[in-house]
Amino acid sequence: MAFSQNSLRIPASIEHMRAAVLFVSEAAEELGMHAEGIHHCQIAVEEVVTNIIQHGYTTPIDSDNVIDIEVRHTHADFVIIIFDDAPPYDPTKRRDPNPAALLEDRKSGGWGVYFVKQYMDSVTYQRVNNRNRLMLTKRLR
Repeated sequence: MAFSQNSLRIPASIEHMRAAVLFVSEAAEELGMHAEGIHHCQIAVEEVVTNIIQHGYTTPIDSDNVIDIEVRHTHADFVIIIFDDAPPYDPTKRRDPNPAALLEDRKSGGWGVYFVKQYMDSVTYQRVNNRNRLMLTKRLR
């Protein structure tokens, strides 16, 4: 793993999930984000990174696949940017599941992305330099 003041690179494997979540939560805490906001950021990062590992990368876990995470902030917002080299996928285009549907009528899948969109104030996707770039924004207060 490579750390710097505002970025982290982890191998694309579940064993490195904790480092990603800690990196983001510590940065948010340093900026004075409230506990609930930090928790939302932790859940969002865990969900996104898990999806990249389980659904984005199709090569074996011991490959050279990596996930890059950057954190930035403005006076009002905390921004998490997650980059990966998996095939293009825009989770913001995925249709949200219906939370009002009866449990037996609900389809599996899509709930993690739904919760990321609910917990974060903004979720945007771009394909940049042949990489997926997902930007998650949470208000600091």
